[in-house]
Amino acid sequence: MEKARVEQIQELEKQKRETEEIYRKRLEEAEKKLDDAKESHREQLVRLEVAMREKENAPKKEVEKLQKAKEELESAHSEQMERLNRKIADLEARLTQAAKNNAELVSNMQDMSALLETEAKKREEHRQERKKWMEQLDEKERQLEEARSSSEGEEKFLQISHLAAENVRLASEVLKAHTEAEKTLQAEKDLIAKQYADKLKAFVASTCLSYKYAVPFGHLCRRILRRSPAILYLMGIFDTPVMIIYVI
Repeated sequence: MEKARVEQIQELEKQKRETEEIYRKRLEEAEKKLDDAKESHREQLVRLEVAMREKENAPKKEVEKLQKAKEELESAHSEQMERLNRKIADLEARLTQAAKNNAELVSNMQDMSALLETEAKKREEHRQERKKWMEQLDEKERQLEEARSSSEGEEKFLQISHLAAENVRLASEVLKAHTEAEKTLQAEKDLIAKQYADKLKAFVASTCLSYKYAVPFGHLCRRILRRSPAILYLMGIFDTPVMIIYVI
């Protein structure tokens, strides 16, 4: 179970790195476009300045035409710069949110794995305790049989019968306590499962991943279900293994 949990955390961290790489490339492309636009603008300004110097003796109308073209070019460049800056800011915000959501998913998976380990230990303790009580009951039944067939008298038989009845009562109380503990544990698991499903759904919605990137993320979740079923639904965390796929 520990190996499966580690593999699952590694898968989520790999997805996080891939998402960061995608947004990093987008930022680099946007910065490159911005640099190209600046260079193009600079070259055009140089050409305009050369043309204006060449036409210093040209009619005033021609000079005004060139000045207007320069102003239009500067205005278009400013608008393009604003659009690129907005895109860069949006990409940075998405990258930050994606990293935060990935960290929350990893933390939730670790919490769920710890809960499963705790539950497994409790169930093993319950099993051992039940086994102990059953062995004691078997021993008392054996003593009862011996008392019935012995010649020591009715007093020993009644004493053993009383002890056996007391053991039965105590075993019943222990089983009842175990049942209540399992109900409480199941309620805790259901609550964590709901919180995890809600956060997973919010993660996909908040990152606004395109179909190109949402599909690989869905495949990742399916691989988690296939490779580490104990993490998500073997112990009853999810009622069915399709819940996480439905969220995607």
